[in-house]
Amino acid sequence: MICRIADFNIEFKNPSSKLQYYLKSYISNSPADFAIETSANDIETLRDNVKFDASEFQLESAAFHNKLLERLPFYDALFLHASLIEVGGIGVAFTALSGTGKSTHTLLWQELLGDKMQIINGDKPIIRFFDSVPYGYGTPWNGKEGLGTNTKVPIKHICFIERSENNNCEKIDAEKALKNIFSQIFIPNDALAATKTLELLNLLLNDCAIWKIKCNMDLEAAQIAYNTIFKEN
Repeated sequence: MICRIADFNIEFKNPSSKLQYYLKSYISNSPADFAIETSANDIETLRDNVKFDASEFQLESAAFHNKLLERLPFYDALFLHASLIEVGGIGVAFTALSGTGKSTHTLLWQELLGDKMQIINGDKPIIRFFDSVPYGYGTPWNGKEGLGTNTKVPIKHICFIERSENNNCEKIDAEKALKNIFSQIFIPNDALAATKTLELLNLLLNDCAIWKIKCNMDLEAAQIAYNTIFKEN
């Protein structure tokens, strides 16, 4: 089965019928750029490490996802745990520790902007670099809410979400952002791929405006963040 994800034609070897259905909107008839394959050992390793009672499909999907992430740096691409949106052709990525509320904040922006905004991926976008410019892509792995599209957008802003009673949005520098974003990327096991990932991360942080958004769950949180970020554009 070949799927076009992030403008790669990827062969998924021996996927289950459930995974084939899950990937159906990404199916491609083009020749594969590369192939990924999982083993029973990959599944069991994940089973031993997940903190919830995962189904066989969830484990298989995660195993294929991990195999893909190991390959990405060799093609000038990386994974970012984030919710990625597009506003007027501009990509904005919201990232945060799990449970902080990045999906909720994304939906507040959607409530605020309506059809002026599109959710590219709600949880696991892929970022590719073309002439050092980062583009964020939708992927099949788009979070429990299933928010996303099979499209791409140039990323101009990265926002770190923190819960707070008071709403605020301020710019921070790449050095301050580094410790926050490091836990939101995937570092491959291969040493060369890991080094390449760090190089790409440096490109990402230096190409994008970096923001810290302190927010509650009120619509005002999205309004303040939107006004602050897009005042520069």
